[in-house]
Amino acid sequence: MLIIRNMCAKDCTDSEFDLFLEVSRARGLNPLTKQIYASVVNKDSKDARRPRQLVIMVAIDGLRVIANRTGNYRPDDKSPRFETDAELRNANTNPSGLFSAEVGVYVHSHGGWHYTPQVALWEEYAPVIDEWAEDPATGKRAPTGKQILDPKKPNWRKMPRVMLAKVAESVALRKAFPEDYSGLYGEEELDRTHSQDVSASQ
Repeated sequence: MLIIRNMCAKDCTDSEFDLFLEVSRARGLNPLTKQIYASVVNKDSKDARRPRQLVIMVAIDGLRVIANRTGNYRPDDKSPRFETDAELRNANTNPSGLFSAEVGVYVHSHGGWHYTPQVALWEEYAPVIDEWAEDPATGKRAPTGKQILDPKKPNWRKMPRVMLAKVAESVALRKAFPEDYSGLYGEEELDRTHSQDVSASQ
């Protein structure tokens, strides 16, 4: 249990950790193989309007495992479809000029297979944050007025198409299997939120 807590839920209180373990068991996901994680929103908040909250998130492999166990799932038989726009290309916030990614999944219901595509927009999910640097005049850190991709999430810069496609697939899986994903989010779906006010356990 200590290994699981240190690897996947280090910011949790005892009760939050117990809930995380129960959800992991109920969904049949293994924290030690990085299928599921626990994160804490507003961990140190003293603002009643932004209360501390446990968020349980699942890696894309974990989401696929859940879908596969239903017996009613087939992955997309096409590669992710991307839309780009040269005008959106920015070395700091969108190096590939990505606008969107589309991924679908197949779900079997009512006697047949139904395709469920979903589109994820770069502007809604990429972890773009305000850049901070030391102000020479004061010696203190302050916003520079520029925005950048969160350096703590380097995969959005190294493989932006992969990351946005994971978001689209996560959303498609949730739409296709709503009961199986109630209360669960793909980790890439939350990267933008993490950059703002989430403390990610991993």
